[in-house]
Amino acid sequence: MQRLQFLRDSSRLLFVWPLAGLLCVGILWGVTFSKLHAEKLALQQHALQEASDLAQAQAEQATRAMEKLDELTMRIKYDWEHSKGNLRLPQFIELGIFDASHLAMAAVIGKDGLIQTASVPGNESRSFKDRAYFQFHSNNNSSAMYVGKPVIGSFSHRLVVQTSRRLESANGDFDGVAMVSVTSDYFAPFFVGPLLGKDGLLALIGNDGVVRTSAVSGAPGATAIADIYPELAAQAQTPQLFDQTWFVDQQARFVAAVPLKEYPFTAIVGLAENQVMAPYEESRKTFIRLDTAGSLLFVFFVLAAMLLSVRLAFRKAQAEEFQRAHWVATEGGNEGFYMWQAVRSRSGAILDFKVVDCNERGAELYGMKKAQLMGKRYSQLYHSIFFEEASAIPRNVYEDGYLEDDYEVLASSPLRARWLHRKMVRTRAGWAVTLRDISQIKANEQAMMRMATEDALTGLPNRHWLLQNLPGILARAGENGSMLAILFIDLDDFKDVNDSLGHLAGDELLKATAQRLRSLIRPGDSVVRLGGDEFTIVLDPVTGSDIETIATRIVEAFKAPFELSQGKNFVGTSIGIGVYPMDGADMETLLKNADIAMYSAKTSKGNFCFFTAQLHEQLQARLTAEKELMRALEDDEFVVHYQPRVATRTGEIVGLEALVRWNHPTRGEVQPGEFISVAEKTDIILRLGAAVVDKVCAQLAQWQSEGVPVVPVSINVAAKQFNGSNVKELISDCLQRYAIRAELLEIELTESMMMGEGKEIMAELEAIRALGIRIHVDDFGTGYSSLALLQRLKVDVLKVDRAFTSKLDASREGEIFFRAIVSIAHALNMDIVAEGVETLEQLHILQKLGCDEVQGFYISRPLSGEKITPLMIKGHLFPVTMPETTIPQQEK
Repeated sequence: MQRLQFLRDSSRLLFVWPLAGLLCVGILWGVTFSKLHAEKLALQQHALQEASDLAQAQAEQATRAMEKLDELTMRIKYDWEHSKGNLRLPQFIELGIFDASHLAMAAVIGKDGLIQTASVPGNESRSFKDRAYFQFHSNNNSSAMYVGKPVIGSFSHRLVVQTSRRLESANGDFDGVAMVSVTSDYFAPFFVGPLLGKDGLLALIGNDGVVRTSAVSGAPGATAIADIYPELAAQAQTPQLFDQTWFVDQQARFVAAVPLKEYPFTAIVGLAENQVMAPYEESRKTFIRLDTAGSLLFVFFVLAAMLLSVRLAFRKAQAEEFQRAHWVATEGGNEGFYMWQAVRSRSGAILDFKVVDCNERGAELYGMKKAQLMGKRYSQLYHSIFFEEASAIPRNVYEDGYLEDDYEVLASSPLRARWLHRKMVRTRAGWAVTLRDISQIKANEQAMMRMATEDALTGLPNRHWLLQNLPGILARAGENGSMLAILFIDLDDFKDVNDSLGHLAGDELLKATAQRLRSLIRPGDSVVRLGGDEFTIVLDPVTGSDIETIATRIVEAFKAPFELSQGKNFVGTSIGIGVYPMDGADMETLLKNADIAMYSAKTSKGNFCFFTAQLHEQLQARLTAEKELMRALEDDEFVVHYQPRVATRTGEIVGLEALVRWNHPTRGEVQPGEFISVAEKTDIILRLGAAVVDKVCAQLAQWQSEGVPVVPVSINVAAKQFNGSNVKELISDCLQRYAIRAELLEIELTESMMMGEGKEIMAELEAIRALGIRIHVDDFGTGYSSLALLQRLKVDVLKVDRAFTSKLDASREGEIFFRAIVSIAHALNMDIVAEGVETLEQLHILQKLGCDEVQGFYISRPLSGEKITPLMIKGHLFPVTMPETTIPQQEK
């Protein structure tokens, strides 16, 4: 470690060689790139000059060609006009006036467009009036030579350029055309082709922008190499490099252009950059290979130099090791420093250790002055009983070379500290030792550990403590073959205290609970606060009778009120008990089973409950049911059936109640009584409720589109839907999505749910009513509602529970009770619906009592949307039956 520290301090020496190597490599590459750049510039300048020279040669050749054509067309014109049409071109051409190898055709064309004489016979009957040169001369008095665009000759079938002159009669009128057609390569010098090289370009372009001839690599006819010849001809009069975007073959070229002095044409020559720069590329590759090899040689040299430097530094570190060890030990600030030397026998065995150097802090740790400690031996400082154990440590360091650790000082040690940080390094002379007092640091760590495992509010051990220590407690119980019990405790109605009196009162109650639980357990047991209002008691060891005794003691103790600053409050407990090893051999299983037992105690209203396998099965069944419900929602297995409500007097359908059914893939149709309770205990009811609202709105939209007479449909809404979602927003979105009027949807609430959650749902109910949706109270008569609350909530419909409907024909009291409900409801402007009507006699009684609507199996069972449709179209479900009513007229 000391050697590595020295190397870090001396690392600047190791940077010299890499920097020197980088400098040399940089110079090497700099010189190479400079030379390559000069060579590149020279080649480019040479290419531009060569292109300019070749363009000048092309211009001179084109000028001579034009002069010959000018002379030939003038000779034909002169001879034709002066021979009065007796000139015969075959004999004329045979005189050798013109190079026949480039001559495609010579002809005299009369003013009627027909050939008068031609070097190639056989087309005398063909008209040439449509040719561009004929049109030009017939419409222009100029006697100058006309040079046409390159075309494929109709006789030679080669790319030709046609030149012509105007023929005139004696009085100066148009008398025809003298035409000479030559191959396009006629204008290119024969020696230029080899000089162009591969992809070299040669062209002749007129001032009219028309290319008369072009060639690439000496091959004539490549007129499409450049996309924009006129711009190229204009810019290339100053020789320069044109990039690949100028040429359709994507080859950059050095281009020069030279205008012909006597004729309206420009000669263009382009040399392909890749060919011109080929020598440069070869030189570049060669130089790069050489420089790469040179760079690698420099790298090898630098690495060798660095290795030598490291070896020298390592040797220097060895020489200074003792001095460094002394410096590190003595400059440690608050550390005690010692130099120990071995006391050996004649055979070299270590017998003892002697202090040869120390500082004042080191002597202070032994309760001495420096002068007193100097020369002392281990055997004098440590009692003979502990000497062998104490001297084993420096003996081990002598073998290993280094030791650094924290250790707790034994009570028998002469060192005056609780905890020490120790560092020992072997040197040539013995051992360099430093000791630092870390007692306060360790105390702080223990305090932090205590804070991490202690509940800040109650001072009890917390969940972290339980998870950290319970495995060891269980292991100890397993080794001893003893029983252990976990009591999982949950406070009943703690939320009511917290909500009604505030969080400060809740905290006060939790503190009092912790004190009470502490007072009820045995000295060896532990009380743990898991969080919130949940506590755990670990009974270790315990017998079966002890468990029940302590659980009963806790239940009885919590029947007494808690004296809080805001008064007395009663809070009960639900206790779940898991016993080791019967209910779980590991921590996770035991805690889980105690939690299951607590859940059972809370739901069954028992005070404490031992875990049994049956409880686990019940929990598994509930979890399975929840998974099944989630799957059913995903697979869309829930359907809605509709049970009609009819007017009591007329039998007219005035509404429907939506009732959800589960089409289970294996069990068939499952009634809501088997799954609604499970859904309401979880958030599944939120998704199920939303699905029912969506399906009802979709069905209403379908009926409307089919022209079916629609009536309002009421939907049952659970209390959890009001607490867990925005019912008003859900309904509003569905109404808007399916274009349904709000008055076609109604909401049903159970009486008990509405009364228990009145404050929480008041605002939501007002918002729903504002949409135009009516509110029903379902199962009226089974709860404890007050008339004042019903009026304040502005309920529209009371649906009397079937339990009261069934008593109508059983006793006079049942009829009297129902009559009272009808009277009160009508007085509050509410409609009355009798549920569970199953007999004609019940219907007659309800008609007599003035009940507004009836619903039940006698009218119709719940039916699917498809099956209820014919009944809706029918409109009435029984004949009108109106016995005399006993309700006063003003109450109707």
